[in-house]
Amino acid sequence: MVTSDEETFGNLDLLDPTRTNHPPAAGSPRYEAILARVTENTEQSPTSGRRPSRQWIGAGAVAAALVVIGLLALRPDARPTAEAAVIDAARSMRQVSSLRATLTIEHDSGDHSDVDITASGDDRRIVQEMLGADGGNQRYRWIVADGIEYSTEYYDDREETTAAPLDPNYALAPFGEASAAVISALVEEADIVEVGDDTLRGVDTVHYRTTVADPRQSALAGLPRAQLGWFDLLFEDDYYRQDVQIDVWVGDNVIHRIRVASERPRAQVFEADFFDFDADITITPPTGPFARPIED
Repeated sequence: MVTSDEETFGNLDLLDPTRTNHPPAAGSPRYEAILARVTENTEQSPTSGRRPSRQWIGAGAVAAALVVIGLLALRPDARPTAEAAVIDAARSMRQVSSLRATLTIEHDSGDHSDVDITASGDDRRIVQEMLGADGGNQRYRWIVADGIEYSTEYYDDREETTAAPLDPNYALAPFGEASAAVISALVEEADIVEVGDDTLRGVDTVHYRTTVADPRQSALAGLPRAQLGWFDLLFEDDYYRQDVQIDVWVGDNVIHRIRVASERPRAQVFEADFFDFDADITITPPTGPFARPIED
């Protein structure tokens, strides 16, 4: 059924939970915040190699939508709602081309892993140290540069490196693309609540939380491995979890920390801190000789 513009905006008005509120007084902080919100220039510079957004909405509808979103997304203190904040972060994260990260993974068995990541585009350097509950210690390094993966295993008296074309099953999407996809899926799947404020590496952040009851039946399950792998969200048959709690810390419109925790079928906590966004990073491959020659 085709409706007129007047009927459309009338329907939007009925959905506005603030329609019975008095408008803010002209010149008040809330009035100025709303005015700044709906008139700010949100257009971002195009980035080489990224798909442009589809411009299929009429200019009049866009203007009206900006007004509605600006009014609904702002609370009385001019702070965006949880959903609006994470959506903005998802959009901004698509622009991130390089970063560094530290990860920790804890299992109920007592096993613990520490991981350092440096990434630039499709290239990355990952160093993982695994500490077993029995006191055992294993250390690995993976470097991906120009489509070649260099895997290093450390022994007591030596180290051994192999080199081969990167297995597509273990490829990771660029972090910006992956985080944007995961956040968008979370917003689609479940309600997001604000937990509180926090400071990470000197950056003021807001802590948000959501819970996904059955990840394999959620929007997350439809994302490719290359995107989910960044956040330990590979929901496979032998790695099935339920009631997964996902916490996200957002500051300066990017993700600074993500925490994924579940209790079933076994307890596990994954936490990653991300920093040095868009730093000048070059991933350099190791020099040979290698235990196995590079394969075509």
